[in-house]
Amino acid sequence: MGTWRWNVGLALAVVAGVATAGGRGDAVATAGPTDAAAVAKARTASLTARLREGCEARKRLVRVDCPKCRGWGRVEDRSGRIATCPRCDGAKLMLGTDAYRKVHYDFKSPAFRGRDGATDEANAAYTAANGAGRAPGFLNAYRIDRLELVGVNGGSAWVFEGTDSVSRESRWLWLPEATTKKPQWFVYSLETDGDWPPPDPAPPIPEGPLPKREPITADELKLLRQGVADAHLPHHVESGRREDGQVVVAAFDGAAADAGALDAGIDRAVFALTREAFAALPDAKAVRVEFLARWRDRFGSVTKRPYRTSSIARGHFERIVPGRLAPAELLALFDLRETIPEDEVMWWKD
Repeated sequence: MGTWRWNVGLALAVVAGVATAGGRGDAVATAGPTDAAAVAKARTASLTARLREGCEARKRLVRVDCPKCRGWGRVEDRSGRIATCPRCDGAKLMLGTDAYRKVHYDFKSPAFRGRDGATDEANAAYTAANGAGRAPGFLNAYRIDRLELVGVNGGSAWVFEGTDSVSRESRWLWLPEATTKKPQWFVYSLETDGDWPPPDPAPPIPEGPLPKREPITADELKLLRQGVADAHLPHHVESGRREDGQVVVAAFDGAAADAGALDAGIDRAVFALTREAFAALPDAKAVRVEFLARWRDRFGSVTKRPYRTSSIARGHFERIVPGRLAPAELLALFDLRETIPEDEVMWWKD
């Protein structure tokens, strides 16, 4: 059965390592009181759709005709001779890899998938399940009982499975997916996702219509730049200012050669740059970092303007234990936003 590992490895290759990259903070709710009900309604609808998708995948956890030999168990090799199918080893049937991957890998949280050896573990579990003829989690019928949002980024769902008279609970987390940078519901795992219910992320920092602004002092700017340099960050602190109790820092990564490098550098720098800002400006109640990019307008003018921003209050920041969090979990604690000017493109030339 050695070929099963290779086949499942191929099926999982497209998602291997997904959780190790940082996500953006779209997962953090930023709605105010006026639209909180609309956000909750949208989140509930999204969780319902995700739950149905997972249940339908569980119904497909059955053996199907091998896609290579189409259930014959044998194939014609290059010389025209009939040989045992290398995909199913002549078994004719195999557990569908797509459904298995979705249920037992894709729907797991980024932290769960980011564990060392996570794909190897999934491959081994698939091999065992295929040999048994049916995967764990198979569901022949279901009926959704109810759903409930938990805190800002959590949700619980109860489903009647098969002929059960008592619904079963599953727990979900609203987190950013590293590849798309968009939030999605993932199945909560006790071993990797921390306490339940999940702690609320930092609330968005209110932005007044006319905030009082003043630049930070030259000594403060010098101290902040020295801290960023000591942290070996590629970003240069261009300026800093105070706005009604919070400090706003403008930072630019001149070494980034493309958008992918720029995003990756920002994801790596959010926590460290915020830490240095709080250290250099002890009176700051909150820190917002404006990560700059160069933009070229349709007339050819190039200017530096904010591309992504990260915000967090000091009280929330001081509670973070970064060594216990996956990169995506760490980023989800910040209020991250993105701005892409209309009719402009990023500019990488000098």
